[in-house]
Order: sequence, then structure tokens, then C-alpha cells
Amino acid sequence: MENGNDPPLAEGRNTPAADLGAPGLAELAGAHLRLIHCWWWSFGPGWTMAERTIPNGLLYLPLSSRLEFGVDARSAPAAAGAVAVLPAGRPQWARYAPGAERRFHGWAIHLHLHDGAGRDLLARLGGPVLAIPEWEGWRVRLRRAVGAFNHGGEDGAAYAAATVRALLVELAAAHGGLRPAPAVDARLERPLALARADLHGELTVEDLARAAGVTSRRLRDLFQAATGLAPKDWLLRNRLGEAARLLRAEPRRTVKDIARALGFSSDHHFHASFRRVHGLTPSAWRSLPAGG
Repeated sequence: MENGNDPPLAEGRNTPAADLGAPGLAELAGAHLRLIHCWWWSFGPGWTMAERTIPNGLLYLPLSSRLEFGVDARSAPAAAGAVAVLPAGRPQWARYAPGAERRFHGWAIHLHLHDGAGRDLLARLGGPVLAIPEWEGWRVRLRRAVGAFNHGGEDGAAYAAATVRALLVELAAAHGGLRPAPAVDARLERPLALARADLHGELTVEDLARAAGVTSRRLRDLFQAATGLAPKDWLLRNRLGEAARLLRAEPRRTVKDIARALGFSSDHHFHASFRRVHGLTPSAWRSLPAGG
């Protein structure tokens, strides 16, 4: 297995603007999107991806061969011109499709994509495999984005995120928009706003319950229904997202100092939680190539 950046850029056609009449596009355009990794991958004949569950979303875009991807009980083949959409927290797997060339090249994009309630939006995009409209134009744009993400610093990461968001909007427009989201109880609006602003571990579940005007037990039920997470877990993931940003934005700052600033009193708790959510230790995350 090899990973890196794709070969030099080639020119292609521009991709037309999405049909903004499809449902959910405004929500998708304004959703929280944070890229974790953007890599070009190369797999040999013996490769397979056994069933697993990871805490972030994943887009696989084949450039050669044909793979079969599965999410939950659904599966579909994907080749160049299609993308496998693998939502966070859902069982997923991949393997070479029958009769396919046993050598795979493609892009893998790990990301967090959440709505205002913190729910993963990839699960509402459809799939597990979607055709990409105007593939040649997108192939060029994505090649640039992967290179910018890994070598362009903060500006490159921002460019890559904007490109991936535009792709997701285009996919949603081409495939009927986002699936409807379960309604979020109005009592959660203030607690969610407070939770998003809590980057130092100062809020408790009781604080959020008071903001909602409900008991702590009722708040847990409301949070679970809206986000799929308990309030405590949602607060933790929010702080770990800020930790990931600070590790890359402030390279001279120690891991321990960042952990303390975000309210982690135990180094072990910080490292274990960070690895569970982001898939890497804090130091390994920081050592990735610029923007990666």
C-alpha cells in the first residue's frame, strides 16, 4: 500500500453550478465541514478493507479498477466517475469487485460533516455509491484540492474544504437532495449553541439541562435523539475538534499545554479520547504533512 499525492495536474472542463432547487442544499452549503486527511492511495492485489466502524466520514473516489463498497446492509460497485459515501459510525467494508483489475488507485477523503445538531450529514446524502456529474471536470478540481491540502498550509486546507463542499452539493443536487432530517426539539437550540462554544470543558450536563428547561435525564434523551450522542460525548467531541485544530495551527505549543487549555486534567484521557475520535495520537496528527 502506498499513499501520497496524485501525479501532476491536467486541465479539464469546468463543472456547472448545482441545481439549488434540490432539498437540503442550503443546509449542506452551511454545514460544519472539517477535512482530516486527503490522500491518493494505491493498493495491490491482496488488498481488502474488512468491516470496520470509524468516527469520521469517508469518501473513496476510484481512479482505476472497480471496487465494491458496503455500508450497513447495502453495497454497490464503484469505478472512476463515482464516489463511495461512507458515513461516520456505520459499519463499512470494501473489496475488489468480481473480475476487476487487482490494482486500485484513488483518493480517500476523511472528513467531519455535521448539521447544526452535530449529526453526520453523509448519512443523508445517499449511497453507498453515487455517480459524479461531469467527472472529468471534478477529477481536475479534486486533484488540485488534494495537492493543496497536503502542501498549501491553512490556505490550501481551506481551498480543499471548499472544493469538497462544492462536490457534496453537486452530488446532492444530482441525486435528489439530502434525505429529510429528524426534527430537532426546539428546547435544544440554546444548549447546542452553548455546547458548540464550550471549548474548555467548563459546561456540565446540568448546565445544559438548565438552559433547556428540562431535567438532566430528559436532556440526555433529547440529545441522543437529535445527535446520536449523549451530551457528555458531544461536548467531548467538540473539544477534541478544537484540539485537532490547535495542534496544527500552533506547532510550537506542547500537546500537554493544549490538553490543559481544553480542560483535560489527565494526559491519558486526552490521548485516548483523541485517538478514538481522530484515529491518531495527538503527536501523530501533528506530524502529518501540512494541511493533512
